[in-house]
Amino acid sequence: MIKWGVFTLFAKTPNFMKYLIRFFLLLSAFHSYSQNVEFSPVTVDPSLLENADSVVREERITYDITDPKILIEKVYKVVSVYNKSGNGDVGAYVFYDDDRKIKDIRATIYDMMGNEKEVFKERDFKDVSAVSGGTLYADDRVLVFEYTPTAYPYTVVFEYETKSRTTAFIPRWIPVANYGSSTAHATLEILYPEEESIHIKQERLKEFDVSHKHEPGKDVWEAQNIKAVKKEYLSPSFDKILPVVKCALHSFYLKGVQGNASSWENFGAWMNDNLIRGTEALPVETVRMVQNMVKDLPTDTDKAKAIYQFVQDKVRYISVQVGIGGWKPMLAADVDHLGYGDCKALSNYTKSLLNAVGVPSYYTVLYGDTEKRSIDKDFIAMQGNHVILALPLDDQYTWLECTSQTVPFGYLGDFTDDRDVLVITEEGGQLKHTKKYDKEDNIARIAATFNLDLQGGFEGKLLKTSEGIFYGDQLGLQRYDDKAFKKYYLNEWGRVNRLEIVAVDLENDRDAVLFTEDLKLKAQAYLTAINTDFLFKPNVFGMDPKDIPARYDNRKTPFDIDRGQQNKIQLSFNLPEGCSIDALPQPIIINAPFGSYEAHFSAEGSYLNYTRTLSLDEGHYSAAAYDAYRDFYKEVVRADAQKVLIKTKS
Repeated sequence: MIKWGVFTLFAKTPNFMKYLIRFFLLLSAFHSYSQNVEFSPVTVDPSLLENADSVVREERITYDITDPKILIEKVYKVVSVYNKSGNGDVGAYVFYDDDRKIKDIRATIYDMMGNEKEVFKERDFKDVSAVSGGTLYADDRVLVFEYTPTAYPYTVVFEYETKSRTTAFIPRWIPVANYGSSTAHATLEILYPEEESIHIKQERLKEFDVSHKHEPGKDVWEAQNIKAVKKEYLSPSFDKILPVVKCALHSFYLKGVQGNASSWENFGAWMNDNLIRGTEALPVETVRMVQNMVKDLPTDTDKAKAIYQFVQDKVRYISVQVGIGGWKPMLAADVDHLGYGDCKALSNYTKSLLNAVGVPSYYTVLYGDTEKRSIDKDFIAMQGNHVILALPLDDQYTWLECTSQTVPFGYLGDFTDDRDVLVITEEGGQLKHTKKYDKEDNIARIAATFNLDLQGGFEGKLLKTSEGIFYGDQLGLQRYDDKAFKKYYLNEWGRVNRLEIVAVDLENDRDAVLFTEDLKLKAQAYLTAINTDFLFKPNVFGMDPKDIPARYDNRKTPFDIDRGQQNKIQLSFNLPEGCSIDALPQPIIINAPFGSYEAHFSAEGSYLNYTRTLSLDEGHYSAAAYDAYRDFYKEVVRADAQKVLIKTKS
């Protein structure tokens, strides 16, 4: 009998898994069990185990579109899981709705020796809504395989088949489950009418030796022995560094409605004619009301601002996934009556109101994500997960996020900024780019004046202002109560000994797009007593060693700084009566390819003044540059720790 506790005890020793595999291979030579060695996790090629939480042993995916109106998907996948982090790599779930039907689904569990342990059929899967708890009603659901292993490693064989009347979405193929997962063998097969052709976009196939074979009506890709890539600090999303295959039909069907993806112009025209047109009518009384509301406003911009404020005051966001595949917005009249809608519905409602007062605007599809993701210009297909509005004002586009009740007119946060989007006009689709916030826009400032005391503490006022991307990050503070405020700031500045948040006052200047936090602070034992003098670190809010990025002996992945930014600190300290500064530190200036740092000290009467600016530059950087990036932060931490000696009268 195997003592699992023994293996748990030694599982943390170096090369444990390799030794374990050798042990069980030897054991299997002397014992005969009713086992399937193919599914035993210990028979995996040891070279695939480095950095691996899981290994995809076999994956076979087929998309059959030989009938252009029908998509049949068949998936067979064998995944061995070696620890808790690998559980999610199985990906054992299937979406369905009234259009996409699940014909067959099952999962089988095998233990370390390849013995079959459990078989799960459709009735054993959890059936849940496919959208968030904020959804009012939705067509989409998902069958999820929930399994809690009693021991590692184990293997899951997961297989299913679906049939759908929608051929607009052929899932992209990435032959790796995630960071920290290896792949032994994976294939993708696309079947379609021989007389048809499909859009194909392939990325990084050569780097990973992924093969592609084409013949009339059939394309096949095959990947073998792709080793796991470890997730590292600031690594880009894994789909940006691993092989990706995207396929789409030129002529597709969305829940039985034919679409055209021969060009972005034609695709946009199809969306306008089939998804948007017919949804924009408003009640007559609403039209009269908004027309009267803006009749004395002189410009389209003024009218648009008034309409935007009206929408923010009237409606709220709630997810509504209905219509043609969840892509068709609710009727504007329904939003007007009900007072809620999702991103599609609220954008379309705002568009309808703007039309009513003679201000043009365009429904715009994009990928909403804090990690910038653009519509793929070179791949004409249904893309995106979010909708905003584009207003052609003053010879440029102003972008409106219609789901928020707090953001200012024309402000885009880090969910929608700086990316390619698809603007839907009556003439067709146009690819445009949303507003980019540069380093000069993204500024966080702290300005404070504190009185020091002879007990080593301080008290005073602090003003923090946030602009650009930082502005959107701070808006959520408006929902905090006193308890939440204290928790937030103590977490933000927890390195300050015995910090007390005395008072907080917030101001959201929507016209200037400026968020201000006005605080009163107290702290005890911040200064370190040395006999009758004090040692003092002026940068109360600086970095400390835990802010230094993680160290890697052999960094593998590139890294991204998505947005340039500036962090400015300006502090003044009123010294206790009779105290003086022994000597002022010299200015500190650090320059690096990733940014810069400056700190300056000065004295004026009884005040010690300190200014510090840390700037980061947006960019995509190679793995080889990471050590220099880390060294830059180490220098910043050392500079922020600069101390000053305060002398008292002896």
